[in-house]
Formats: sequence, structure tokens, C-alpha cells
Amino acid sequence: MITGVVLRFLPLIFSGLVAGAGAWWVMDLRADNAALRADLKAITLQLQGCTSRISNIQKDKESDAQVDNMPDLTIVPDSWLFPVEPEGAGPSTLY
Repeated sequence: MITGVVLRFLPLIFSGLVAGAGAWWVMDLRADNAALRADLKAITLQLQGCTSRISNIQKDKESDAQVDNMPDLTIVPDSWLFPVEPEGAGPSTLY
């Protein structure tokens, strides 16, 4: 009697197990896909940061080259090197 009932519902039980395993597999694939998307986003942001750093380094080198090519870099006025005391300032005057 019990064997007949089990045999009658065996295809339903088997179908339920297959459906459950399939649902678990799909959920596992979705979790893997979400993790891969997060990794892709992180790597993309790191690559954008590297691109920005390279761009900044190139601009800095161009700026350095422009400054190095200025002809009057060795000529420094004395007023830049020595402080000029204001007229009438005594030794204790802050300026």
C-alpha cells in the first residue's frame, strides 16, 4: 500500500528535486554574476584612476619642460633674495 503511493508520487518527487536543484543553480549563477559585476566595477575604477595619474604625470612633465626652457631662470632680482625694510621701521617693528 505504501509502496504503491510512493510509486505513484515518485515522478512528482523527482520533478520537485530537479526543480529545486535548478532553482538553486540559477541563484548560484546570479550570485556569481553579481560578484563578477562588482569585480568589474572595481577594476574599471582602478583603471580610470591609473589613466588619470598618467594624464597628470604627462601634464606635469610638459609644465616642467616649459619652465626649464625659460631663458631668465638664472636671473634673480636682489629684492627677491633680501628683505627690504620699510622706511621708518625700527628694530622691534613687525612687518
